[in-house]
Amino acid sequence: RGSFALDNTGTVWVAGKHAASTDEGRPVFVKITGIPKIKKIAVGNQYVSDGHVMLIDENGEVWAFGKNGEGQLGLGDTEDRKHYVKVPHLKNIVAVTLSSSSATSYAIALDAQGEIWGAGSADYGMLGLGKEAAASSRKYTTFTKIPEMRDIQQIAADGSHSLLLDRTGQVWGSGRNVGFEE
Repeated sequence: RGSFALDNTGTVWVAGKHAASTDEGRPVFVKITGIPKIKKIAVGNQYVSDGHVMLIDENGEVWAFGKNGEGQLGLGDTEDRKHYVKVPHLKNIVAVTLSSSSATSYAIALDAQGEIWGAGSADYGMLGLGKEAAASSRKYTTFTKIPEMRDIQQIAADGSHSLLLDRTGQVWGSGRNVGFEE
């Protein structure tokens, strides 16, 4: 439904039917204004009701936009955003991964110190916050530090599970395991 592009100056461009464009369905790329220079883009599934986008700027701060029904934007509420908003409390972020399905939406952020932060749906345990969080069906509307995970180098999220790779090469998984994902 939409495409995002990041040019070598840190400018983000969007085309297609994604809500970030100023005119729905525009056939050309439109420059996104009002945000600093960006170094990375993360896009959640745009084909379900929970499509959302996060951008990491050159200072390691995160900007969020889109659907927020599970609190996955980490802004302290579940209100959708039609404009990019800086996510509070996230600093020195080097990567963000987003997951959306028809049942869950969440975000995982990796900071420069190798620590992990999660926001959104905790169903199935995919945020890695323990059995109580998973059983409560709680929505984490602000980014919460995931305990006991340090020295993480890479992150991935899909549907209802998350995977983390630490500096020793160990892979850690959390969440639903119906297809032996973990």
